[in-house]
Amino acid sequence: MMLRVLGCDLKWKNLQHKTPRNVAKEGGFKAASKEIRRAERIANKLARPGAKDPNPLWALRLHDWSAEHETSLRGAFSYVDRGDGTVSKEDFVMVLEERQELVNPEQLLSIAHLHEQLRGGGININDFFKGTKYLQKSYVLGSYGPKKKKRGIAKRTKKGKFALPLPICIIPDDAFPRRSDGGPPYYMIETYKNITDCSRFDRDHPPEHPIQDDSAWYIDDTEKAYSNINFLTKAGDLASLKKAFESGIPVDMKDNYYRTPLMTACASGNIEVVKFLLERGANINATDNFLWTPLHFACHAGQQDIVELLVKSGAIIDAVSLNNSTPLSRAIESCRLDTVKYLLDIGAKFQLENRKGHTAMDVAKAYADYRIIDLIKEKLDNLPKPAENQKPKGKPPLKVKTEGPEIKKEGEVRKAIDYPLVTEMS
Repeated sequence: MMLRVLGCDLKWKNLQHKTPRNVAKEGGFKAASKEIRRAERIANKLARPGAKDPNPLWALRLHDWSAEHETSLRGAFSYVDRGDGTVSKEDFVMVLEERQELVNPEQLLSIAHLHEQLRGGGININDFFKGTKYLQKSYVLGSYGPKKKKRGIAKRTKKGKFALPLPICIIPDDAFPRRSDGGPPYYMIETYKNITDCSRFDRDHPPEHPIQDDSAWYIDDTEKAYSNINFLTKAGDLASLKKAFESGIPVDMKDNYYRTPLMTACASGNIEVVKFLLERGANINATDNFLWTPLHFACHAGQQDIVELLVKSGAIIDAVSLNNSTPLSRAIESCRLDTVKYLLDIGAKFQLENRKGHTAMDVAKAYADYRIIDLIKEKLDNLPKPAENQKPKGKPPLKVKTEGPEIKKEGEVRKAIDYPLVTEMS
């Protein structure tokens, strides 16, 4: 790099008639070969007629000389300094003209014009020693020195692969009992299809009596179609659910996300399906992998009518989830004042703490609903004050135990297996 800057002939050949680039290429010096090739391109551009060298040799010599005698030059400039780190154009030319013979006064005057920001504004000495005002960056000595670290700017770290804070727990398909005919798992149930001749009957002209519709005698049977039991529950397909339960599928059949049809019906707010499942004997206190009960789902969705129905049917009011949250906490999160008031009126405990130590009041403040905050505060103010020298008595929260679903098959009662908790990243 330095030899190229000093003006060495890049086409000069040695005794073996090899140019510097050929020698660097044969020796495997890729960086040197690349630099020589770049210098050759620059030399070819400057050899054209009318081309002007942006880095003349006299400017390079001035820059090298100023870097070598920087200490003495700064001392000389300090005598003519105007107090702000700048000197006048006349003083700048005079100091350099007295101490060197490499550059003539006209060239020094051109350097001064490049450094003068405004007319009479002066020349910054630090900018002159950097050399970037009259030379390109690749020709300046400061470009090849150690770089100073910038303060206050942190290094950008590469973003890694996305990792879920909590893995999604699912039941693997091999843990489900298989059908005898090799069909899908039991949580995939057959959908009910009403076979009717559309050319004879439609929505506006239904059959007057079921016996009148004899379409099933001459229409070919369609292939069986299976769907997730919770998908059909959410859609309110009672016919398919009734057909599945009559064929032996348990009412509390869990899908691969540990949810029962009753949980899905409570979360979707379909009270007709909830009544249908309760009449079929669904476990009202069944839990999923996070120990959420159907009451948790109903309170989280803000379904007041379903909450009242579940409580009247025997749901545990203070059922505790995996993080010790109760249905009251879920109702507060949904910001449903009527549901929160109903749970408090029937005796829900609002002083229980979750794993983070948050009570119902803390959850209400986090969701910033002033109506619920005032309601809980009123309950707290009406609590009887404990007598002096009396230790508060408390019972640990109840943990819900669930019974496994049953599968009826060919007149026999078959208990469903307890599915293991298997974590898989999705």
